[in-house]
Amino acid sequence: MDREKILEVYKQGPDAVVELVQGLIKSFNEKLEELTFRIKHLEDQLAKNSTNSHKPPSSDGLKKKVKKTKTLRKRSGKKPGGQEGHKGKTLQYSNNPDIIIEHKIDSCNKCGNGLKKVKPFGTKKRQVKDIKIELITTEHIVHVVDCPICNSKNEASFPEGVEKKVQYGSRIKSLMVYLSQYQLIPYLRAAELISDLTGELISPGTIFNTNKNCFNRLEKVELEIVQLLLDSDFAHFDETGMRCESKTQWLHTIATEQLSFFNIHKKRGGVAMYDIGFLKKYNGTAVHDFFKSYLNYLCSHAYCNAHILRELVFTFERFTQKWAKEMSSFLLKIKKRVESSKKKNGLSFNKGTIARFNEEYTKIIKKGLKQNPEIKIRENGKKRGRIKQSFSRNLLLRLKEHRDEVLAFMYDFNIPFDNNEAERTLRMSKVKQKISGCFRSLEGARIFCRIRGFISTAKKRSYNILESIELAFTGDPLLILKENS
Repeated sequence: MDREKILEVYKQGPDAVVELVQGLIKSFNEKLEELTFRIKHLEDQLAKNSTNSHKPPSSDGLKKKVKKTKTLRKRSGKKPGGQEGHKGKTLQYSNNPDIIIEHKIDSCNKCGNGLKKVKPFGTKKRQVKDIKIELITTEHIVHVVDCPICNSKNEASFPEGVEKKVQYGSRIKSLMVYLSQYQLIPYLRAAELISDLTGELISPGTIFNTNKNCFNRLEKVELEIVQLLLDSDFAHFDETGMRCESKTQWLHTIATEQLSFFNIHKKRGGVAMYDIGFLKKYNGTAVHDFFKSYLNYLCSHAYCNAHILRELVFTFERFTQKWAKEMSSFLLKIKKRVESSKKKNGLSFNKGTIARFNEEYTKIIKKGLKQNPEIKIRENGKKRGRIKQSFSRNLLLRLKEHRDEVLAFMYDFNIPFDNNEAERTLRMSKVKQKISGCFRSLEGARIFCRIRGFISTAKKRSYNILESIELAFTGDPLLILKENS
């Protein structure tokens, strides 16, 4: 308000001045309240790091000093290093070495007397294990014969898979896929590595085409993995951002201890889940963090308690609310009881134990809600809609409304406490992005998803990865699903 308007109000008398000042004070207080809320919200965001929120460790930065919180794990009481009964992995002596080299003595070390013709009275042995990599060329010759009776021309058949004048064999093709899709080495560096090892010049384009060939051969395997996941009692779900075609897209995963499936989509939430189509058919329990898009589907749900524990740590550290520490200890107490009961072949708690745990859970929630009352809508009515509640209250309301999903691991011991399986399954895709960079094309991303799902599944089932990939070129890759399942 400029000087002329103030003087004009002054001329109108004391009541007008009082009204003006009161209006300015009210406006100032509203603005101050709004800015205070925004500052607090920004301070809360700055206080979050990988130890007390969903943020990944990479977001902590190199210079940022993250306060180390007390680990949520309890001490095992075991000494560091290999435990008693641990199977050693020392080099094993071979009774049938491939190469034997004898080292003879020509002369005496003391007097110089010749010893070439002296028979040794004993020997000592040491072995050196090494590798030899070389490119082997196999030529296939088929015979062509004329029948002496009917004069018809007869030609033998080349082995299955031998189709070109000169081509690469299954082993080296498997190595190309192994290096690029499992070890996540960029195409150019993978080509250089193979060239240095074998002397054969291979182009990055050849490696891409080999991956594409492997992708096509694994179509049936991927469909079978999806079917096995649909039949599972529970499955882990997660998603992470991936750069593809110079844009941020989303890599979705569905996983169990024995299976892995990946799919890339432009969206993260409901649209992607609908297009992928898995959750429309799934009747088991979906384990995930609290992402509302999953709740649109009628299957059972279980929440990742590792995420909840980090949020509880933040609530206690940032706002010093004791209920958060109580809830954290309570969840870990149930987890310990579950693990103890599982060792005794228990499947679930009895009704009395479940009732006691539910009662204790409810008490902690009530205590927290009392400490975090609802923020009421302002009386002036200038702001429409619901006022944003505090972080602590929102967490409490989620814990209250979704108690069964949070405590799903308590009702059924088969359901895991957290969603770490999905996060572990996704982890290597982030490593891929750091080592090799983004996907230039959607085709390359889809190739990665299918092959990576196959490799991850084979690894979870303790198969040799290189041999598993070779099955895609020479045999039946479905074998990794039929055995040890």
